[in-house]
Amino acid sequence: MEKIDRIAKGKRPVYFDEAIDMLLDANVAMAAEISVLQERLATLEAVSEQKGGFSAQDIEDYRPDAQEIGQRQEQRGVLISRIFGGFETALMTAARSHQAGGSSQ
Repeated sequence: MEKIDRIAKGKRPVYFDEAIDMLLDANVAMAAEISVLQERLATLEAVSEQKGGFSAQDIEDYRPDAQEIGQRQEQRGVLISRIFGGFETALMTAARSHQAGGSSQ
């Protein structure tokens, strides 16, 4: 099997001002890391409760049930809304402003 190079080639796309793009990239990375940490913490708590103590392998082997998966998805949605809510508001405001400006021409 051929190994795929994981380094992107070419110029990065610029959607906003470069500084804003960098801030957005940082926030996306932070959101991903926080989500992983929240899931690992939830796993630690669940395994600890079930076993009264645990090993690192216990954490690696743990598989959440459907209810827990649903709770995690809900928590993830809340986290994403909290982190990206300001961006969404700014984008919606910019879009409305652009539409208003475009319709008057």
